[in-house]
Amino acid sequence: AIGCLDLVPDPVKLLSTIGRHMADGGLCICTYEPRLSGVEDQSAAMTTYPRELDGRSWEFTVFRADPKRIQQVLKAQQLVLVSDELVPAYPRGESVVQYGLLVVRKGRPGHGARS
Repeated sequence: AIGCLDLVPDPVKLLSTIGRHMADGGLCICTYEPRLSGVEDQSAAMTTYPRELDGRSWEFTVFRADPKRIQQVLKAQQLVLVSDELVPAYPRGESVVQYGLLVVRKGRPGHGARS
């Protein structure tokens, strides 16, 4: 399982790399922050947010991936999409961030799965 793909500058490239290294029949569960049109805080490809922690100010950048692009990469790496859901992750400002929760399996549909 992998979390924090939203903090990786190119989550789609990372998923492609993971796919190349997965064993046939292997599973990967990951979350990412999808780029959602019409959702004000999640429509940009990336956003830098200010934070304060323990009296120190700092910033962090969230990188969002287009769900259609992720599906293209999964297919190219012979990763079968087992499940793809939007789930409420955490509050940010006035809204709740939606995460994409992916479960993928390496191999062609109907092949490489273990019972």
